[in-house]
Amino acid sequence: MSASSCLALEGVGNSNANESLPCQIQNPAPEDANKVHEHKGYSAARRGNLAASDTGVSVLQEALYQEEDDLHAAVHQPIRTIPPEILSRILIFAVTGPLYYIPQSLDVKRAPSRHWRLWSLTAVCRQWKDVVEGSPQLWGSLVLFKGSGGGRLFSDIEGGAGELRLLAFDRALTLSGATPLDITLCASWIKGLEILSSHAPRIRRLVIGFPSEQGIISFNNLDILQDLILAFSTPPPALPTFGPLSRLRSLTIQCECCTGYQVWPMVTKSLDVGNLTKLAIVGWNLGHEGNVLAPWYFNCPALTHLSDATYHSIEAAHDGPTVTMDRLEYLCCMSTNQLRALSCPVLHTLVLLDLEAAHFRRVIIEKFLDRSKCIIQRLEFYLTSVWTPSLVDAMLRLLETAKDVVFKVDLGMDGPLADPMLQFIRDLGLHLDGAWRFAPHLEKMTIVVLADYISNLLTRGETALDGPLAELVEARLHDNVDLEVDVVLEFGGGLEQKSADAMWTKLETTKLCRELKSLGSKVTFLAREEETYNEGGLLQNDIFDNQGIVTRLDG
Repeated sequence: MSASSCLALEGVGNSNANESLPCQIQNPAPEDANKVHEHKGYSAARRGNLAASDTGVSVLQEALYQEEDDLHAAVHQPIRTIPPEILSRILIFAVTGPLYYIPQSLDVKRAPSRHWRLWSLTAVCRQWKDVVEGSPQLWGSLVLFKGSGGGRLFSDIEGGAGELRLLAFDRALTLSGATPLDITLCASWIKGLEILSSHAPRIRRLVIGFPSEQGIISFNNLDILQDLILAFSTPPPALPTFGPLSRLRSLTIQCECCTGYQVWPMVTKSLDVGNLTKLAIVGWNLGHEGNVLAPWYFNCPALTHLSDATYHSIEAAHDGPTVTMDRLEYLCCMSTNQLRALSCPVLHTLVLLDLEAAHFRRVIIEKFLDRSKCIIQRLEFYLTSVWTPSLVDAMLRLLETAKDVVFKVDLGMDGPLADPMLQFIRDLGLHLDGAWRFAPHLEKMTIVVLADYISNLLTRGETALDGPLAELVEARLHDNVDLEVDVVLEFGGGLEQKSADAMWTKLETTKLCRELKSLGSKVTFLAREEETYNEGGLLQNDIFDNQGIVTRLDG
């Protein structure tokens, strides 16, 4: 702007007060020299104040950084003084779960974040890195599974990402030292399997999932393999070849869209099952199979634990001699029909998965007990239908020697099941009032209620089923003041620790929990982790040992 322009603006509307400072500074009029000087002084003072403020901020930041460093040192210095062997035990306790490797995709969203924690611990400090890498027990559980990104199943990923994943997998196996390995395979990864095969003599537990499109994976030199889990979506054309498995003692066959009858011939062709002590045939769609006793009752004479979720028709006949399982201590079966041709002289635990009247008959139970001469001390009943007097009648003989009884019921949510289940609980209490005298040795009763009921309880705070359930517990305690009566609220899965804690805190405030505790009953919240690598229908938890529990909170 020119000097004449500034003078012209000064004369318009006597607007000297509105004149801009830049104009005055660039083109000062003689009569305004003092004012310009004042503005310059003011600007200089402001700049001085800003400089002083900047200096103060810098001092405060430096003090804050020092305080944070001091606090960090105060918190972490005691940790750094922990001897490495103690720190190693702490980390082993805190960092649980397997390490996940996704050959075909780097998308790790399907793997719980806590399972990646081990890698991040190596970056905390040099001491932690040395301790973590020097603790072989931390590196012994590894999972290869197909990522959710729909990657290629049979080929290895290419480029730097694939090589980094391969190097990490190799590094983990190296760090595991001589530790026995727990390996889960849900994906074909050629290079990864080549690396793993050199460590086969250290594999103690092996889980192999067979999605319908997956090829066959074979291993040799499985010298210490004790536990093998095979999960099938559909029957594969053949099973892997394993070589001699002299130490194999536990076998689980999980079937999704096939049955144990379909895959058993392949299993017995590939494996020697004569020395098995634990066998589980489980799944979701096993169907009504067979007109004779299943072959695994004949082929596995050394079994001590058997879980058989295969339906056996009541019309099934066994024309041959009774099968005697001399060592069987634990039997979990879908119905009593499997008992028709069995003799189990040392059996002490019996679990019945489907208590429908058609599958639970007193005459079968009585003949089995008379034939076996066994003493059943622990009973588990999964109640899936409306209670009937015939079920109680069939139960009486089993209660004669029982010390521990578990009733597992799904009480349902609102809707068509609400009224029948309400009557079910009332009838259960009513019938047990009459049957209780037949259980003179009973020391403990546990009632397990499942996720649908818990969800309803959390939403409303109380349900129509609360009263009858509390009355059932109260009646049992009235019958026997020394009886231990527990109630377990079992949530299906998918809960991290924080969510489980919040859910339990809310459950504790419900009327049901308060009333049960006032009666002297122990209330437990049980949450199971739902494994997310389940591409091949793999087991979420061990069928016998109840693994997979992430939270058990007692009230």
